[in-house]
Amino acid sequence: MSYRKIPKVEGYTRKAVIAFFKIMLRTNPAWSYRALKKLYDFQTKREKITYVTKGTNNFGFDKIDGLLLVKLYEDVKKTGKITKSQLRFLQKRIEKYACQLASISDPIEIKISMDRFFKGK
Repeated sequence: MSYRKIPKVEGYTRKAVIAFFKIMLRTNPAWSYRALKKLYDFQTKREKITYVTKGTNNFGFDKIDGLLLVKLYEDVKKTGKITKSQLRFLQKRIEKYACQLASISDPIEIKISMDRFFKGK
């Protein structure tokens, strides 16, 4: 995995930010689905068509998940719903992208979410 620059979030360490992302991706269906969509958007056109990840842009799914998660996203987009088994599968797989997702997120939005989660603000 390549190094990801995690943004500085006032009042939280970078480790705390990654841990927070992992918790939310593993437990919150809305976070999981938004992450799936964001990572899908980072797949190249060729990767989306062939379901093979080449790793040329350093974002998106890895080689193992390329086929599985691209198909999952396309199925959910087509049907407009995600089944419980699809969600369980997604939440198991998506957590490993916490660093990638944090690196492209707005530090202010991260702080707001973390404050709400940890401090009830």
